[in-house]
Amino acid sequence: MDSLIRAEAIDLGRDPETGKRKQITRRGFESKKDAENAAAQLLLKSKKANISNLNKSL
Repeated sequence: MDSLIRAEAIDLGRDPETGKRKQITRRGFESKKDAENAAAQLLLKSKKANISNLNKSL
């Protein structure tokens, strides 16, 4: 089972200009729990980045 590679994809919604889906994919985690934790951290970072981008435009 050591050869299993776990991957996690995060959907960030659609690009308003192109209409295409935005996704972040990461792989190479040793366990499902590691993959889920990394996905949660990436999602949190992306939300913070979107909020900071909105604040800059105000």
